[in-house]
Amino acid sequence: MFGCLTAHGIDVEWKRIKFVLAIRELSGSHTGECINAAIEKILEEWEISRSKCHVFLRDGAANMKKALEGSFQHADCAAHKMNLAVKSTLSSGRPVIEQCLRKCRSIAGHFAGSLGSVARGYLREIQKDLQLPANNIIQDITTRWNYTLKMVERLLQQKRAVETYFGRHEPAIEVLSAREWRLLKQLIDHLEPADAFTRDVCKNDSHLGLKIATWRMLLKEVESAEVLELAEEKIYWNCGLALFLDPRFEDRCVSDGNKLGG
Repeated sequence: MFGCLTAHGIDVEWKRIKFVLAIRELSGSHTGECINAAIEKILEEWEISRSKCHVFLRDGAANMKKALEGSFQHADCAAHKMNLAVKSTLSSGRPVIEQCLRKCRSIAGHFAGSLGSVARGYLREIQKDLQLPANNIIQDITTRWNYTLKMVERLLQQKRAVETYFGRHEPAIEVLSAREWRLLKQLIDHLEPADAFTRDVCKNDSHLGLKIATWRMLLKEVESAEVLELAEEKIYWNCGLALFLDPRFEDRCVSDGNKLGG
């Protein structure tokens, strides 16, 4: 494990500056005490007194919190907290989202690596016929939720090419249904504000006012989405119940993915 300590401040002209003080390998146990000792040693080497250390920004790991508690003022990194929140949402156990993303990863994996070279060749021909950008299908990285966003965005861009390819060459592979494509579009609408927030707070010239303004806009987006989702569920439930109680229809008009288990 490697640790990096960076100093941020202002110069005589009130311009923001930053310096990497040290990058050190933390061997042995990565306890809070060991990390604290490494930080203290770096500060001693640079002759930086504690009075000049106003706040430490860190990730949310328990050992990082323990390393700074009682010694320095410290706070969570906004980008890291956002990353954890979005990852938690994507793995929240909602079967519909998990199924959609599983299919997306299966499709992306089909075109990946040396084994996917032939498939990519066929896809290029289809893209040319459909006058779509000759872009590759992006694979996501499980530890980076923004790559899941990039993967879904690319699949939506290449929707017609992907459907045409699997219809011609791999009809046995299960692709996304019309409802799942719509769900992916909604997922993009939810993730894009979070992605914009992350990019904004990671800029070199980012400041607290920008973070607060962007955070409020993000909360507004999320609250609007939650209201729409609750309204949709209520309407669907009422309509579905009415159909179920009607002997002419019962469950014939309800898709398999929305039926209640019996």
